[in-house]
Amino acid sequence: MKGITYRNKILLTITGLIVGTLGIALLILTVITQRQAESTATSTVQRTSRALDSAINEFSNRLLVETSLLADRQGTRNVYQADERTINDHLQELKGTADVDWIALTDSQGEVLGSTDTAPLKPGADAAKSSLISSALDRKPKGGLYLDQQKVSVAAAYPIVIGQYVQATLVLGRRLDRQLLENITGLSGGEAVLSYNGRVVVSTIDMSSFHNGELTTNGEKYIARSQPVAVLTNGADAKLTLSSLVKESNVTGPFQPLKTTLWVLLLLGCSLGVGAGIYLSGSLSGPIERLVSSFRVLERGHWPEPIASARQDEIGVLQHAFDEMTTSIRTSRERLVRMLDVDPLTELLNYRSFRRSLESLLAEEPTRKWVALFDLDQFEAYNQAHGTQVGDELLVQISDILRDEANDGSPLSRYSGNQFALCDEDSTPFLAEAVRNRIERELPITVSVGLCEINNSTNRVETALLAAEMAVSQAKNSGRNKVKIFEGFSFEGNEESLSFLRQSSYAAVKALAEAVDAKDEYTRGHSQRVAEYARSLAEACGSDSGFVDLVFLTGTLHDVGKIGVPDAALKKPGRLTDEEFEMIKLHPALGEKIVRQIPELADALPGIRGHHERWDGRGYPDELSGETIPLVARILAIADTYDAMTSDRPYRKGLSVETALNAIEEGAGTQFDPDLAKVFVGAFRKLHGLAS
Repeated sequence: MKGITYRNKILLTITGLIVGTLGIALLILTVITQRQAESTATSTVQRTSRALDSAINEFSNRLLVETSLLADRQGTRNVYQADERTINDHLQELKGTADVDWIALTDSQGEVLGSTDTAPLKPGADAAKSSLISSALDRKPKGGLYLDQQKVSVAAAYPIVIGQYVQATLVLGRRLDRQLLENITGLSGGEAVLSYNGRVVVSTIDMSSFHNGELTTNGEKYIARSQPVAVLTNGADAKLTLSSLVKESNVTGPFQPLKTTLWVLLLLGCSLGVGAGIYLSGSLSGPIERLVSSFRVLERGHWPEPIASARQDEIGVLQHAFDEMTTSIRTSRERLVRMLDVDPLTELLNYRSFRRSLESLLAEEPTRKWVALFDLDQFEAYNQAHGTQVGDELLVQISDILRDEANDGSPLSRYSGNQFALCDEDSTPFLAEAVRNRIERELPITVSVGLCEINNSTNRVETALLAAEMAVSQAKNSGRNKVKIFEGFSFEGNEESLSFLRQSSYAAVKALAEAVDAKDEYTRGHSQRVAEYARSLAEACGSDSGFVDLVFLTGTLHDVGKIGVPDAALKKPGRLTDEEFEMIKLHPALGEKIVRQIPELADALPGIRGHHERWDGRGYPDELSGETIPLVARILAIADTYDAMTSDRPYRKGLSVETALNAIEEGAGTQFDPDLAKVFVGAFRKLHGLAS
């Protein structure tokens, strides 16, 4: 470009040479340092290995001498014929006279006759497979490293010969501890680790596992090298891994001053380059500055004004490219925003935006509204038979039918892969039937439709959608190609009628439980209060947090089975007939049946089924008694009764706390677990400041 003079080019060239030369020097220094580190680590592990071998040999020889002296004692030569307890006592006495950690005695076949407490060889064990013991049995005293249960000792075995035969062997051992390794490290100049199959046996630094290479512990980086070390065992002799660790700083320390100097020079060179860049930026023309400014506007999330440059040189090409890029990004972003709210295939609302629209409608002034869910029958089989492209065309045709039949402004959604949803007012049942008829007449497929009217028990998004799904499930189970209106759930329904819950979650069952509470303004919030009371009782009993959470979860769901009980029985202000009471008594079993569809809630089943059992066996549905009733159910029985007594009813005011607690106290041992009742009454009297 014209703005760059020969002087500027020379300045840039010199700066590049300086930075490049210093960078190469740093790279060479790094390679030299790495090679030096590897060489140092290798020599250190060799020194450490030699020092360890020497230390073990020296210690083994001293231990063999000590073993021979103890083996030649008259008491030791005679004790092998005594009972195990006498042998153990004698060995414990010998241990007190020797600088060892453990002693063991074997017979002439290698079976351990006795040992001290910390010995790896236990009485009755067969130690003949160990080359340490077998060598002594052949009159060849032997010492060395001995491994048992990933603990290493320096051990020595000596035969006890009486007459011409070996009658026993005496084995002494001293644990290979951190102190010995530290002594070896002091000679080698590094840290040492003995490991077996990756697990650390003993080391001079704190770690539980080790793998060869580089590692960082306690903020210090080490270079490690390893080699095998022979070790004796009770079977085939194995090998430990001896690893030597060298602090990286010890290796690279001598090179640090030179490295620092090169870094300083590199920074100076970079500073020179930056200065040259600043100088050159001042000599470039205004269009570049405008381009940079536009980039910064775009970076802040705003759209810059088009540059609309008339230049034809390289800068002009760059400005034109920037304008085109900005326009393309803006168009793509607007398209993406539309796709986030709209299903790209049918151009109906997607699941998320439909829920948002439904929430807005439910928040408006109360009017009669319906939610309709359209589920295509056997759509997966249709897709497999005709291909996904034909299936997509079918979905578009169905979306067109929905647009034709729905009122203007009603939210329409492709709810899921083969489900559609809408929310409308009074005409929705007729609209749903019209859509079903048109699909049956015009398309090679049928649809099952579920309708839910928004009322007190379905005035939340989750509950309304769940009720519509239940109605769809009923339509499917009654032969498909039908329109069903949600009218509650019947216990007499077969197991398939609960199938929609298997793909659901705790939130779905919780929505059912809340729908039960919403049936009657006098019981609203009952399940939540029972859950809170039950949790307080579980905490007062000193239960762990996991059990307390289970009690609370079960309490929120304990009455979910009442979704299948007719309102006439649930809301009846007077005395129930025998037939009505029998319907009420079905709700624990129905609740268990509903919750069983969700495997994650399996732990809550016993409490849901058993919360109306009595301590004296006169409860329902199973007439359990005493401690055969699950503990969660016994806790919920007390909490459920307490809330029932203290809550208002159409035919009476709620009882006072004192009266309710007295009633629970009187029911201890008949209706309630006496111990739990005592804890509950005591805790709630204290909570409400009542006298015991």
